[in-house]
Amino acid sequence: MGGLGLAMLAFFFHVKPTEPPFDLLLIITAVVIAASTLEVSGGLCYLTQVAEKLIRQYPHRITFIAPFVTYLVTFLAGTGHIVYSILPVIATVARETGVRPERPLSATVIAAQQAAIASPISAPTAIVIGLLAPHGIELLDVLQVLAPATLGGVIITTLVVNKLGKELHQDPVYLQSMQANTQAASEQNGAARYTVTNTTKLAVGLFMIGTGLIILLGACKGLRPSWEIDGRTTCMEMPAIIEIMMLTIAALIVLLCRLQPTEITQSSVFTAGIQAVIAILGISWLGDTFIQANQAQIMELVQTQLTQ
Repeated sequence: MGGLGLAMLAFFFHVKPTEPPFDLLLIITAVVIAASTLEVSGGLCYLTQVAEKLIRQYPHRITFIAPFVTYLVTFLAGTGHIVYSILPVIATVARETGVRPERPLSATVIAAQQAAIASPISAPTAIVIGLLAPHGIELLDVLQVLAPATLGGVIITTLVVNKLGKELHQDPVYLQSMQANTQAASEQNGAARYTVTNTTKLAVGLFMIGTGLIILLGACKGLRPSWEIDGRTTCMEMPAIIEIMMLTIAALIVLLCRLQPTEITQSSVFTAGIQAVIAILGISWLGDTFIQANQAQIMELVQTQLTQ
């Protein structure tokens, strides 16, 4: 549909298309490949089990613990897909401790979304970096805004949902279902168990190292590779660093964990990620073309609104 919009702008309105957002697409592709490799290695299952263990340690505080654990794991993994395996665990633990399940469940889903926005290796952050890098706004600048903003939003969300609905022992609908034993089958469901191996831990360790290096290089510009160009020292830009680091980590996981590349292309993270790349290719190219062609009119409209 983005291509259809570009065709209308170019052939009917004679608007010159801008350059396709190559950096943006390359960042997302590299992040998707690394996350897909981590999934095939069992790393996402391992992180899910770690999250489940932390949640079960404080069952009566699940409304507060579950969202923050999910936020942390999603922030490190760079993908919200990990939340799918955690939700059944949260529902079971909540019922076992008498906590209304929709409280931690709703807060956890929001926390996963917010963490994906703030993660330095997620697709949303890649979009922001790709758009802002040409204007001199680096990864660390973005994280300084996104991390506290999203984490603060999660804190407020947990405080609000903690008062959501009646307590289970006061809810007539829940008490009626308890008497009918309609919920017994669902309480037996939990996260799928995965046998953690040294290879899995190695993959997770490599992925975390890659994430840490990206943050470090984003914070310390002097550590980046640099070149003399026309008498000026030019450092490698963050989009290129993210692309290279993520592809390198993916390659190391494949080589050291002996993974089959065909399994990576069949993973759920890879499928969803490539769909995102295709969608973003059209809409971002269309949006950039439209804005560049009408930049003067848009700025005039903004100035008019500000003066009013």
